[in-house]
Amino acid sequence: MDLKPFFFLDQKKSPLFLAQLLVFILNILGYSIVFPLFQTPQSPFFSDLLENQPLIVGALIGLYGLGQLIGVLLCKKLETHFSCRFVILSTFGSFIVGQIVILVGLLNPSLEIIFLGRFLSGIGSGNIKLIFQKLHREHIFVAQNHLLTFLFSIAAMSLFLGPWIGASLGQIEVFSGGGGLLAIILLGIVDSVFLFLYLKKLPNKSSKDPFWIHLFKELIFIFVVKHHRKGIFRFILFSAGWILCLSSIPYFFSTKFGIAFKGMGDIYSFLFVTWFFGTVFLHPELSAKISNRSLIYTSIWLLAFGMFLIVFTPQLWTFWILIPVVGFCGAIAWAESFNSYKFLNLQPLEMSVIGIVFYVWGLVEALTPLIPIFYQRIDPGTGLFLSACFFFFLACLVTFYRFKLRA
Repeated sequence: MDLKPFFFLDQKKSPLFLAQLLVFILNILGYSIVFPLFQTPQSPFFSDLLENQPLIVGALIGLYGLGQLIGVLLCKKLETHFSCRFVILSTFGSFIVGQIVILVGLLNPSLEIIFLGRFLSGIGSGNIKLIFQKLHREHIFVAQNHLLTFLFSIAAMSLFLGPWIGASLGQIEVFSGGGGLLAIILLGIVDSVFLFLYLKKLPNKSSKDPFWIHLFKELIFIFVVKHHRKGIFRFILFSAGWILCLSSIPYFFSTKFGIAFKGMGDIYSFLFVTWFFGTVFLHPELSAKISNRSLIYTSIWLLAFGMFLIVFTPQLWTFWILIPVVGFCGAIAWAESFNSYKFLNLQPLEMSVIGIVFYVWGLVEALTPLIPIFYQRIDPGTGLFLSACFFFFLACLVTFYRFKLRA
């Protein structure tokens, strides 16, 4: 992960990029921080409200993604009537209020309140696309292509960091397992102040097209440009695989090995550390010595087989041996995919692709957690097995394209 472009941003562009970085981190933390809380049978919340109701668990997690999908559309609609700064700060307020509502629902156990909080915070996270487009309009990504890879790598690490924070701070009994949510609320307040200070002078350059016409153009553009279709499909498989993996870990390990809510932080922290070192240190070294194509294929195949071995050899010691392989290979494949893909060279007209990516991301976040409804009916390893299948299918897909290109 090349950090040099970040340090050479001029003084006017740096605050805008930092604002997007904070928005990315916070929104993804808000989605993944509840994995240990909702998925660990030993947690007080699970035993009180969600026992033997896996469909509700999946719906609670996925509702955030549904809210984000609606939020992306809502932000685009509001931008035609209000300034970009007003829309971003308003949605950020929705995110913070949603997290507060979830915390209230934990302190006074109520599924209805928690459902409302997840939906509100999901709507608030829809501001990602709006500020992302603002970055492109300011020509940050056109001149500094590596910043986009850096941004998506940080976003992926936040997906791992969220459950770690949730499991670690969730041990504070006074918050009924919601200590991580309090940290998110405080970080959200700091981020909103930062956005308020640094988004003052940004012009509002909204599309002149009506909202639904603009959305229709974005959808049509994806079907016209072939390499974007392939890249977005790869993005769907990769994202769904990791979300399914991370959301399945608590139930799998608590059921198979009796690991309590307290021990989930260690598992997620180990995953996060291996992903971090794989992205920051291992990937730059390997990419300098190995071709991009070989690096992607090798890392994805190793990732798929590592996941299958974890499922079919359910021993705790094998997990600790295999998890560095999974973390390193996942980080390398993720970073290399964005390095080699055309996201890095988007022209202004092609910014529609970014919009579709966030629509797809919202759908993946909403639908993927519903798969665990089969956990208690089939086997606790169902979620991890399906996650491995996602990665295996992705490995087959990239191998097929490799042979096709060589022919």
